[in-house]
Amino acid sequence: MRTGNMFFSSGNRPAMSPGRAGVLPALALVALCSLFAGCGGDSGPSDPGNGNGNGGGGPFTAKVDGASFASSASTQAPAVRIGTGVYSLSGTSIDGLNIQSIAISLLNINGPGTYPLGAGGGVAGGTGIYANPTGGWGTALTGDAGTITLTKLTESEIAGTFAFTATTNSAGATGTKVITDGAFDLPLSPGGPVGGVPDRNRNVVLAKFGDENFAGGTVTTVVTPGPILSIVAGNTRNSLAMSFINVAAPTVLDLAVDTAKFTASVGLLSDGTECCWGTVGGAATGTVTVTSVTASRMAGTFSFTIPVSSGTATEPLAVTNGSFDVGFQATNP
Repeated sequence: MRTGNMFFSSGNRPAMSPGRAGVLPALALVALCSLFAGCGGDSGPSDPGNGNGNGGGGPFTAKVDGASFASSASTQAPAVRIGTGVYSLSGTSIDGLNIQSIAISLLNINGPGTYPLGAGGGVAGGTGIYANPTGGWGTALTGDAGTITLTKLTESEIAGTFAFTATTNSAGATGTKVITDGAFDLPLSPGGPVGGVPDRNRNVVLAKFGDENFAGGTVTTVVTPGPILSIVAGNTRNSLAMSFINVAAPTVLDLAVDTAKFTASVGLLSDGTECCWGTVGGAATGTVTVTSVTASRMAGTFSFTIPVSSGTATEPLAVTNGSFDVGFQATNP
């Protein structure tokens, strides 16, 4: 078991962009095929609910670009627990030839709470999809495409609310779809234990790069001898890599002084002409506060300015409002 110490990565290059979830087009098409194959005579919604736990008897409802959406009773299926912390839920609305589907996939969910949509590996959250006969729209891995709040999660029931913005994800789809006022209260099948998600899979990294908000859509943590903790967070536009070397809590690191205990790099991934900023080579200012360290988690805040390390950017980058709450595998070497 490790003591309250932390870590770094073997390099200081930003993570590669995770990009858009490649499964979304396939899932949208699968959803649509299922809808057309399973069309029944019932075009009305099931009983309205509020997503606050009605014994799994409530519907799946939302607004799509302001228009009401309600799952049809003949097509509403239970939510599914696919594995530890992994859930899938959806609703289908059938009104004549107007067939629509909303599907949400969740991963690393340990229990009730509010989670981001537009999130992938290493983050507790998930993705959202909207589909109709013209195409499919999905949440890109921005880390902040929307949210889902689980008000109830048991072995037999899942309930909550959601909202997200989905971008084009298949041929025929154009523009965006804004999903609001989502609510669901569904039976959970096949059920199974709730919780049990490892700490290393439940990570949150937030910051502001200049005037642009950043949320890690994917987050990876690695422990190497030192001990060194490396955190790499990325989304469809930016990446942030930070490394802590033999750091205990509580600690406030001064980047102008503690150069041997912390490194950071930021990459603007959508525009390679600007590219990268980093602390290596000095000239960084600001602080990183490590508020807690346990055998499996680390949390803190940061605010610093780092110089250009490569690319055509000419000005230092101000990184503000930073926070991290990450887990790691304590048995890493």
